[in-house]
Amino acid sequence: MLQFQKSMIIHAPVQQVFDYVANWSNLATIWPSLIEVKDIKRPPSGGGTFKYAYKMAGLHLEGKGEDIEYVAKERIVTRMTGDLEGTIIFRFEPAGATTKVQFAFEYTAPAALLRKVGEPFVTKLNEHEAALVLQNLQTYFEVAAIAPTIR
Repeated sequence: MLQFQKSMIIHAPVQQVFDYVANWSNLATIWPSLIEVKDIKRPPSGGGTFKYAYKMAGLHLEGKGEDIEYVAKERIVTRMTGDLEGTIIFRFEPAGATTKVQFAFEYTAPAALLRKVGEPFVTKLNEHEAALVLQNLQTYFEVAAIAPTIR
């Protein structure tokens, strides 16, 4: 089982950050290796299910995701099944006008991928990807804050 955890302060209120991340279709915008999220189903209580397509070290992976914990403005825990098995956790901590976002992923890398490039490479690659997800999230809110003044 491989795992990593990263966190970052986002300069936006927790409700805005949570709502953006909770919408799985937004994640393909900020998650570089997430190719597609489709067939999203959301019950009124929040959370939901979806299908994903992902690329890891050149290997195309597909499967399903299901939010197994969904606490508004606090956390989203998603179980991934299919070619990539694991759990994604987003935690949100409000701090005034900012939000600390913690992103963790625990997963079993596909055997074909481990044979191709090795576990140390896969681990480093995904740690780097986690940092990019948070940096891109931060950039989204930085740009969203100035976008109205650009028009």
